[in-house]
Amino acid sequence: MTKYIQTIKDYNSILLNNPKKLIIVDFFATWCGPCKKIAPTIEKLVKMYTKTCIFIKIDIENITLEPIVTAYNVNAFPTFVFIKNSSIIGSMTGADSTKLEFTIKKYI
Repeated sequence: MTKYIQTIKDYNSILLNNPKKLIIVDFFATWCGPCKKIAPTIEKLVKMYTKTCIFIKIDIENITLEPIVTAYNVNAFPTFVFIKNSSIIGSMTGADSTKLEFTIKKYI
């Protein structure tokens, strides 16, 4: 299941409590066409990688989460950030389903 982040505290809690899992952060906007296009693929990947990954979504329009969006220098959507042991290990921008799955497999 994808987790929708509402507060910075929620975000930090996921990072701290899941050091061994790959965390995929999906920065999206509700009005973003490519974000909507890749959403079904993300849900498929969530089911496939539920034991090794945590998928979280951050709505870039949620003003409460602006510090996270700024910290990761997100300026295009969707942007995916890959985190392990609370450290960024990679990122990608765009709605390329094949590249997203390849990148997840690479970092697991």
